[in-house]
Amino acid sequence: MTSPHGLSAVAPPVDRSGTNFSPERQTTGSTTGSADRLTTGPTAADRIGSSVIRDLLALTERPGVISLAGGLPDLDLLDPERIRAAADHAASLSGAHGPVALQYGPTAGLATLREAVGERLGVDADEVVITTGSQQGLDLLARAVIAPGDEVALQEPAYLGAVQAFRAAGATVVGLPGDDRGLDVDALNALIAAGNAPRVVYVVADHHNPTGAVMSPGRRARLRELADANGILVIEDAAYRDLRWGPPTRPLFAPRSPVVHVGSASKVLAPGLRVGWMTGPTDVIDAVLRLKQAADLHTPTWNQLMVAHMLDDGHQPRHLERIRTAYRSRAVALADELTTRLGDAVEVTAPDGGMFLWMTTRDGTDTDDLLDRAIEVGVAFVPGSAFRTRPPGSDTEADNTTARLAFASR
Repeated sequence: MTSPHGLSAVAPPVDRSGTNFSPERQTTGSTTGSADRLTTGPTAADRIGSSVIRDLLALTERPGVISLAGGLPDLDLLDPERIRAAADHAASLSGAHGPVALQYGPTAGLATLREAVGERLGVDADEVVITTGSQQGLDLLARAVIAPGDEVALQEPAYLGAVQAFRAAGATVVGLPGDDRGLDVDALNALIAAGNAPRVVYVVADHHNPTGAVMSPGRRARLRELADANGILVIEDAAYRDLRWGPPTRPLFAPRSPVVHVGSASKVLAPGLRVGWMTGPTDVIDAVLRLKQAADLHTPTWNQLMVAHMLDDGHQPRHLERIRTAYRSRAVALADELTTRLGDAVEVTAPDGGMFLWMTTRDGTDTDDLLDRAIEVGVAFVPGSAFRTRPPGSDTEADNTTARLAFASR
């Protein structure tokens, strides 16, 4: 028996008709089987290529470079003293087999952290899986629900880490248009009407990376309706949701909906802890658990204990307000400076949350060329071309008049 999402409730299946989203490659029994596999087709690494942003960040490490490139939180705002107290708390816990922080733990994550996350999301703790950062969550989800050739639709420009995870799983990534109200759901509906319904839709509904757009309430509701009616799984990447200083929004995720929520402690506690989480349809979560067990057994116990402590120590609301206030001030300052110095030459989208500002050159200035000139004078940013969904080696024309400017770190 299979679920509506095509995943077996008992064992990993073998085909898209009902039983396996990650079919194993067939190999021969000969001693040359391994060598043969190396030549039968592209590997996961071949499918994703290199990260333009990672390559660019290496340049920003040069002395004296003012970096508006990396999506790095300001460590001065992440409260090192609070993190140290959480580490001391984790070290003090003892169990039947000695220090809890030094022992193996359950693949799904420690109960204390799952309970804390579940309370925030309005779901039971046993519906939550703790991941080694939200990026691992995207990777596991891609491998759990995507078979080679499946289509994944997302807003273009797009978060490169998600594109890489989907391509590594063999997906065909389909870029859809968006605007300041988020993903164009009418474009998705047209895709469905043409008989090309994607297997998955990936969205960053709150403070989209890279544009900073926030998906409107109407589009969120319409996306859930389309997903439910067409058997589409929606992945909501909520990495920036806690960084909102504008009026609150309702999450795309809701219990018993065709939506998987992926969250992270990286932007508001510490990226070095590598702790994230997800919740969603039971069959999808079960498949993710099987893959996570094979990938890393579990997220580091010590780090989970630290995050659980900080989520429940009573300081989190004040901590979030401090970060939001600082980021808002920096976003306004950067937007004002760009407008003052560049005037009508650029259009600046001022965000109400997140870590990025999106800029478009009105006179057609190529931001790839602009980056080269900026680096010469010690300034770095990420041109919009780095976020396009065209596959490696494609010669498809792209709009090179946009740029992402990060304002969070100093």
